[in-house]
Amino acid sequence: MEQFGKYNLIRRIGSGGMAEVFLARTSVAQGLSKQLVIKKIHPAFARSRQFAAMFVDEARIALGLNHPNIVQVFDFGQLGENYFLAMEYVEGLDLLRAMQEVSRRRIRFRALAPDSCRR
Repeated sequence: MEQFGKYNLIRRIGSGGMAEVFLARTSVAQGLSKQLVIKKIHPAFARSRQFAAMFVDEARIALGLNHPNIVQVFDFGQLGENYFLAMEYVEGLDLLRAMQEVSRRRIRFRALAPDSCRR
């Protein structure tokens, strides 16, 4: 486990074009802890002003969203040169793995529009 500020990074669970995502744990009151996700800029891009600006823009948008179907953002900050988001952890398949499984099984499906959108 790696210490990252007040968070303990347990393991990396994903990586994308500009960021890495880690399963993490943080201590809260009375000796309790909370499992969550830490998303931080790839080390290779941490010094890039352009990537930092894009990450800050993402944080600004994410912090303004509040919906039961969108993960909650608990924290946004900077440790050294690393910007990060602390977000709700939702257990299950990520969208890429779900799409790969559907493709592997050759399952065909179509998205259904709500009745109000059908013509």
